[in-house]
Amino acid sequence: MSENNNGFEIDQERAEENFRRLEEALQSSQPIRRQPHLGYGVVFAASAFLLLLVATSALVFLVGLHDHKLQKDALEKIANLPRISVYAMGIAYAGTFSWAFFLYPRFWQRPYFDVLQWNFAAVRRYWRLLLLGGVGLSAAAGLAERFVTVPDTAPMNAFFKNPLDLWLITIFGSTIAPFFEEMIFRGYLLPGVAIAFDWLRMERSDTARAHWESTDTLSLQAILFSGIVTSIGFASLHASQLADTWGAVALLFCVSCVLTTVRVRLRSLAASTLLHAAYNGTLFLLTFIATGGYRHLDKLQQ
Repeated sequence: MSENNNGFEIDQERAEENFRRLEEALQSSQPIRRQPHLGYGVVFAASAFLLLLVATSALVFLVGLHDHKLQKDALEKIANLPRISVYAMGIAYAGTFSWAFFLYPRFWQRPYFDVLQWNFAAVRRYWRLLLLGGVGLSAAAGLAERFVTVPDTAPMNAFFKNPLDLWLITIFGSTIAPFFEEMIFRGYLLPGVAIAFDWLRMERSDTARAHWESTDTLSLQAILFSGIVTSIGFASLHASQLADTWGAVALLFCVSCVLTTVRVRLRSLAASTLLHAAYNGTLFLLTFIATGGYRHLDKLQQ
């Protein structure tokens, strides 16, 4: 009887040792799960900014060269053309996304959109609510804007003076801009800032470090802090377009908080992107209706 017990104990010890080795092997083969950390987001945003400067400069020079107007005052006028900024943003966004899409997964050892938590399944399930939410959010913003006066000299208003420019910004603002802005602020920076927040608050001990390496859970404090910080950044990005009208900037901060909430609650970047696109698209649709299909832009001045 004792031999059977000893034999059972030996077999059990071997099984536990084999299980431990298997577990260690699996863990060693798994990629780092706390991604994307803040460094990836900073590099991504910096790349977009630098490419935007290069693209804008190149387009201004090419247009000026084509028109034989390389005088300083002429270049300044060309640089202020609304469509130049849209073309430059399109080039910068496409270039940044392209290199990140192919390069970052090599570091993450996981597909690009898996790490950013795209989760299109949430869109398939809640797309009606997300579209209605975008309409409701734009309606609420429209009511709030009644108490905010944006100067006529605001750069954003330049798009509402020419039908071609308005069509261009409508298409860009309802598709490419929401996709890329959500990728920066709620795909990269939201988790990046939250990860950095928790890491700075982490107790410097072996136990805490082991827990950190074995889970990718973020604290509620980190998510709230990151949501506020990234929403401030989102609103600040658009401040210059609104001539630093702080009432309008505060409104965008609130819109960003709603987008962040949807992103976190549904664990889906695709969901916040659709909500963002529906919000922008509704604003343009209301303008389209008010101006008779962008044919009577003078009505916007009334």
